Parts: sequence; C-alpha cells; structure tokens
Amino acid sequence: MEKLASNNQAIIGVVGAGNMGSGIAQKYATERFHVILLDLNQEALHKGKQRIEDTLTEGVSRQVFSETQKQEILNRFCFTTRMEDIAQADLIVEAIFEDQGIKKELFQNLDLICHPKTIFATNTSSFYVSQLAAATQRPDRFVGLHYFYHPAKNKLVEVIKGENTSESTFQKAWAIQEQLGKIPIESKDAPGFIVNRFFVPWLNEAMRMVHEGIANIATVEAAAKKTFQIGMGPFELMNVTGVPITMHAATTLARELGDFYAPCELIKPIIAQNTQWDLHGTVQQQKLDLVSARLLSVVFSVATQMVLGEKVCTIEDCDLGARVGLRWKQGPFELMSRLTPQFVTARQEKNVGYVTLNRPDALNALNETVVTEFSNHFARLAQNPEVHGIVIEARGKAFVAGADTHFFVEQIQKNNVKRIVQFAQKAQDLFYQIDLCPKPVVCAIDGLTLGGGLELALSCDYIVATPKTKMGFPETGIGIYPGLGGTQRTPRRIGIALARWLVLTGEVISAETAQEIGLIDEVVNQAELKNRAEQLVLEQKPRLENTYTGQIPENFAEISIIFQAPLSDLLAIQKKLAFKAPVALKAADELIKNTATATLCEGLQAETAGLSSIFQTQDALAGLSSIGKNRPTFTGN
Repeated sequence: MEKLASNNQAIIGVVGAGNMGSGIAQKYATERFHVILLDLNQEALHKGKQRIEDTLTEGVSRQVFSETQKQEILNRFCFTTRMEDIAQADLIVEAIFEDQGIKKELFQNLDLICHPKTIFATNTSSFYVSQLAAATQRPDRFVGLHYFYHPAKNKLVEVIKGENTSESTFQKAWAIQEQLGKIPIESKDAPGFIVNRFFVPWLNEAMRMVHEGIANIATVEAAAKKTFQIGMGPFELMNVTGVPITMHAATTLARELGDFYAPCELIKPIIAQNTQWDLHGTVQQQKLDLVSARLLSVVFSVATQMVLGEKVCTIEDCDLGARVGLRWKQGPFELMSRLTPQFVTARQEKNVGYVTLNRPDALNALNETVVTEFSNHFARLAQNPEVHGIVIEARGKAFVAGADTHFFVEQIQKNNVKRIVQFAQKAQDLFYQIDLCPKPVVCAIDGLTLGGGLELALSCDYIVATPKTKMGFPETGIGIYPGLGGTQRTPRRIGIALARWLVLTGEVISAETAQEIGLIDEVVNQAELKNRAEQLVLEQKPRLENTYTGQIPENFAEISIIFQAPLSDLLAIQKKLAFKAPVALKAADELIKNTATATLCEGLQAETAGLSSIFQTQDALAGLSSIGKNRPTFTGN
C-alpha cells in the first residue's frame, strides 16, 4: 500500500470496492479525506479503481472537475487487498455484500487489528446495526451509515445509532457526514431504516398492479412520474439500480416485518433470466388515477406506521429522506398534506369568483385552517381584475354552524386562551377585508347559520338565503358572546334594540323573519340562489355598512320597545335570559350599545379585546363543554 500524505485530515477506510463502496470512497476523497479502499479480491479492487477513474473522467467532461482536481482526488486514494492496511483509520465504512454472516466475520477480524479509536460503520440496508455491532468488542464505537445510490452524487445518508452506540460516536459520525457535504437524517435501528421502509413497498406495489392485471408497466411508470413528480418511474429505477437489489431488500423486509413486504411474484422471472423490465407499451389513460391512488396509499400507510407508530424518525426527516434520497418533489407527509381535502375552495365562472366552504361533515364550522384557507382564496379573487365580484357559499345542510367549539374547549383546558384570541383576531381581519372589498360580495345561504357563520354573512354587501335557512347567535347560552363582529354589524343592520333581542336571547329565526327585520336582503328558492347571487354581483353595487333605516317592522315594534330597557329590567321580564351566562350577557350588551357612538373599527377592536376575559370565565368552560349534552348551569364567574 502506498503511504498516505501526512496532514490532520481524518483517514477513512472503505471495505468493498463494488458500486456502493467505490462510490462512497470517491465521495470521501473528493471532499479531501484520505481514503483506503480495501477489497480482498484483487480483480474486484481493480474494477472499483477503474470505476472511480471513469466517474471522475465523466466529471471532467461535464466540467464538474478539472483534470488537475481529478488527479488530486486520485492522489488521496490507497487501494489495497490487505486488511491490516486500514488498521489506523479513524472511520471504517463497510460496504460489502448483504450477508449478515460475512459482515459479522469482517467486523470481528477488523476489531482484532484496528486501533481502539477507530469507529466502525456499516452501510447495511437490511440488518440491524446492533446485531452487527455485537460481533465486536466496541459496540459503543459502532454506527450505521446508510448511503444512497449513487453515493458520490446522492447527498442523503441515514445515520443509525445502535443500542450501545455512544453519543460521542454518533456525533462524530454525524459531523463527518456534514463535512462530506451529505445531508444526514437520524433513524432508529429498525428494518429498512427510513427511506427503504416506504420506498421498497412502493416498488412492490408497482409490480403488484402489473401482476394483478390492473395496469401495464408503461401506465404505472406514467402515473408514478406524474404523481410523485419524478424523472423515472419504479420499473426504470429498478433497471438503473439493479433489479436484484429490490428483490433482496423486499425479502429482507418481509423476514422482519411480514408478508406484506414480500417481493411480488412478477420479479422472480426477471431475476432468474438476469434481464430488465421492458418499459415499452401504451399508457392506459383511464387507469392513471387508480394506479396513482394505489402508490400513494402504500406510501402513506407505511410512512404513518413507521413515523407515528414506531417512532423510527421524525416527520421532517421522513420527508427530507424522500426529497433528497429519492428526489421526490415532496415527502410522504407533505404529499398527505397536499392531497388532504381543502376545507375551503375557490373557482371563477366568467367574471364571478366563488369561495366555497367545504367542511359539510362538521357543518362548515370555522377553525384556524378554514379561516386561513378562506383568507388566501378571498384575497386572490379580490385581486383578480377579471373577477367583478365574489359569491360566498357552502356545501352541505349548513352554511356555517359557528366556530369550532371543540377547539375552544381544548385551548381553555390547556390554559391557552391567547390562541383563541389569535384565532378570533384572524377571523376579524378576514371579515373586515370582506367589508373593505371594493367589489360586491354576496353571501348565498342555504341552511343553518349560527354564530360565526352569521357574522361572516354580515360582513358581506348582500345576503341572500333560502327558506330552509335558520339564523341566530347562540353564544350567550354557552358562556361567551359573538366575537367575530356580531355585536357590531348586527345593530348596524337592524338597530340596537333588535340586535339586543337577537344576541341576548339567542333567538333562532327563519330566513323570512331575518328579511323582515332587515338582517338579510332576500329570500329565494334553492334553485334560484346561485343565479340571484350572481346577479347581485354583476350589478356592481357594493353597499355601505351602515344601512339601518331606523324603521321597525310592525310585527317587531313591541320587541323593539322592550329591548330598549336596561339589562337589569330585561333580566326580570325575559325568561330566556335566565338561562344565559350573566357575564356574557353584560359584555355583549355593552358592546352592542356602544355602536351608537363607536365606529365599526373601534367596536371590532373592543369586541376582540374582551375575548380573553370572557374565555377565562368558569361559565365559558361550562357552557362550551355542555354542547350536545345538558343545559349548563351558570354561576356568573
């Protein structure tokens, strides 16, 4: 063996001059480490050296390296068939054939001759790091370093701590990988580690679909490329990296994890004939969606079990592994997020923009995600010059049945009322932007509209509803008050007296009643709702917020007179108020009456400012927790 040049750079030993070993060695030498490449087979060593030279020559032709740099890299190499030549290495990376017995024997022999400081690393993708480490007298200085093909080009490395790996060893190995220019991710010592755990089943699922006659190879390739935004599909990838590698990886995972991971029968003739997959064929367009769903489902299932069930790694490292190691555009959990049904959608039909609440299973209740999605969609439509106005609508039997009260209860129990206030402020900001939008905004309501849903509607220029619509403010009956503009916009629509009646009693009214008192503008049949909303948009007549005329409908004259009385008098004569939360009643009443002198902006700020106090009352927790159960008993605290 040639003598290594003397400097302070770590000496790296690599055992195995095959595709992986030579590539790992090349990367270390490229990054200015001195490398001893060991292979007990002289012919294999010669091929490994030639492979490195050819790859570097290719790099020169692509202007990655200069000829001088290529020679400098080669000068950092020593090639040997003698095991004792790597005895003084700081780190030895094993990259031999995946045979546990042979690997253990190698480490036993290395353990006898290597300096005590030497750290052992295995590039295994099949075996437990701890089991290999147990073959040595230095399990504390043993770590897994799983590189990805081509290791001279692919930046990912999985760093695996065995049962007895010391923290010092782990940190040293990690630091060397960063010096190497790699992107390390940490994995538990588990079958397949991180990436192979979901990647091998992905390959297997591709083969299963062809084997089952679901689709041909060309279709699977096309679906995979489109869905995962990659340059090569599963079959082409197997051709490039070696079909036997897939066979071996699947067999190993099946041995540890069960038959689900076992290699598909389709691969066996390819292995037996030592051939590759035929990628030719016609893409079956009608089957692309099914193939895509199958590939996604297996990745989601395995990744979820691996990360959330077995805690093999973090969500972030799982996604990073896919992006860096496999060159997927997004990792499994990012894909899940991307494909999660949106709670709010948007579209444009000619010159009309539509924002649609799409959470019918939860009665379109407002939560942080809904408000964020709504804000983003509304802003884009408002800024689009082709959109002359916006219609707000909802799917399901409810327009919006209020805010998500489960969220409120959870945050109160966590002593995190601040988050509730932040949510309310964000919703307030959204509704105020609807107020300020220079384009007409029409709310098309078909179903139950309570609390935050009615507050959303009141921020629009026009409200059109169907006869089956019911509206109300139930908040004071659950220990809080309307906190998204209900105490401010309602009196500006129907006057202070009728606003007090609605908010303090929690009365649920019909669409016809809402129209009669001026809370909404029109009632139309369900079949006419969309057309009428579009007409109002295209009439291009935004209206001012303060539209109350001062006229009280004859049928509501008596109620209007009654609700001009002080709250103390109302408590004596209105039975419904006896079942409301006293603190919430008082706060709501003061906010409503302040609209006589405060601007809308001032009133909204006051409404938000009081939320922290109201959500910290015992009555708020009692009321919100009672929903769907018994009527709460309020104490005024």
